[in-house]
Amino acid sequence: MKNFQEKCSDFRQEYDAFINSCDALEMDGKWDKGQYGEMEAYYSSDLINVALRLMVADRKMTQEEVDIINLQFGFKYTAEELEEVYRECGKRINESFEESVRNSFLMARRINEAFAQKYIRLVHQISDIMIESDYHMWPEETHLAMRLRHIE
Repeated sequence: MKNFQEKCSDFRQEYDAFINSCDALEMDGKWDKGQYGEMEAYYSSDLINVALRLMVADRKMTQEEVDIINLQFGFKYTAEELEEVYRECGKRINESFEESVRNSFLMARRINEAFAQKYIRLVHQISDIMIESDYHMWPEETHLAMRLRHIE
């Protein structure tokens, strides 16, 4: 079984490869940039929302969790700054969270099955990472992550 650092490293490598593949798919005309914006931004935002939603599932945001989000997505937030970001967009994330992930998966599947499987694998990986990031598996986090595992 992989340790936490290996999981983080694997996610980051797969995330970078996934994001880089978005440009090629856009160039091939497989993405409606006019309707959805940049493909890279669309899927990055979606994965960040997954991480944020899992981070606050236990109703608290620790600096350790913020550090993990910073590491995985290249940010430099403090806990206070990320709390402010979440206050500004948390309602939207909470209301449409699972539907957004499901829709993103279905859009990825229309592009091709391999791309869709890479996306859902990233969702599962960041879910696992965020659950483990504060060294305690809260029931709210694990329940939410399990619901995400059933999206397909």
